[in-house]
Amino acid sequence: MVNKRLLCLLLMLLLLSFVHEEAFEVPTPRIDTDKNVLYPYFSWTVPAGAFKTIPSVIRRVTFQCRHISSIEKGAFEGLHLIKHLDIGCNRLRILTDFMFMNLSNLRILDLRDNNIHCIDDNAFFGLSHLIILNLRRNRIAKLCPTVFMPLVSLKELIMYGNTQENLTSGQFSPLAKLEYLELDANRIQYIHQTAFNGLMNLEQLSLRDNPIEMIAYNTFEDLTNLKILHIGNSRRLVIEEGIFHGMISLQSLQIRNIKFIVINEQTFKHVPELRVIRICEANIAHIPSHFARNLKHLQQINFKQDLVKALPHFVFSSPSNISTINICHNEISYISNMSFAGLLHLQVLDLSFNRIHHLVHHMGTQMRPVCLYMYVSKLM
Repeated sequence: MVNKRLLCLLLMLLLLSFVHEEAFEVPTPRIDTDKNVLYPYFSWTVPAGAFKTIPSVIRRVTFQCRHISSIEKGAFEGLHLIKHLDIGCNRLRILTDFMFMNLSNLRILDLRDNNIHCIDDNAFFGLSHLIILNLRRNRIAKLCPTVFMPLVSLKELIMYGNTQENLTSGQFSPLAKLEYLELDANRIQYIHQTAFNGLMNLEQLSLRDNPIEMIAYNTFEDLTNLKILHIGNSRRLVIEEGIFHGMISLQSLQIRNIKFIVINEQTFKHVPELRVIRICEANIAHIPSHFARNLKHLQQINFKQDLVKALPHFVFSSPSNISTINICHNEISYISNMSFAGLLHLQVLDLSFNRIHHLVHHMGTQMRPVCLYMYVSKLM
């Protein structure tokens, strides 16, 4: 009787073991042979040695939305030929040392929409060929320059929607080849004046939607190759004279919704390549004559929703290539007869929603706008 019970117990244990193995067996990963993409079925954890036998033609591996919270050491062994790794929309919290060391040919690493709050100093060790790093919408509050040291080829860094409060001295200095840096929607209040030192190849910088209070006058002086600068929705930010010093290649300047910016004849003296100026909702009350004297390539000017009250002589006359001027939603009540003198290429002039009583008779004699948007209140 005892032997029968023992035999039944052993059979039940064997059966449960079999069911357990079947229930938790990892399905075969799906492979898109046309695009050379591998779609693993791992959830929660990526085990060590999981890719040792994958086909050598695979160039992309994607783990999107697999609830992955941990990656074991050696998990990417066998993936040394892949170019693109997508681990977006998961639950990673920490990037540990040497996590990606087997991915020596990786070009794109996508870690967007995780819960990453900590990156160890050697997390990116071995990624010397990485070109794009996407850390969009994580919880990264602090990054030391040593984290970026292995990324000697990186050209694009996306840090949108993290929780950084300060940009420290030389924070991005190891990224000598970086061309695009996106820091929108963080919590940045303070930018050290050498935070961007070493970024000699940077072409586009975006700092929108941060509570920045001050930017030192020489913060951008190392960015001699920068072509596009975006700053916006920093309602306490005051931009003073000299902040654009050194930005000799800047072509597009977009500033929106800040506390104040100083505009005078010296403001754009050191940015001769400017083609687009958009400074909106920046509480500009005065635009001086010849403010764009040195901007021979200027094509578009936009001072929408500022506090401009008058347009003096020759305020826009120096750069003859201007095609678009937008000064709508200001408080303009006076326009000089020479405000737009010499603008032979002007196509759009928007003066709508101002306090213009009448137009000077000769105002348009030296410009030929194709479209003139005008709202005139209290016509005299």
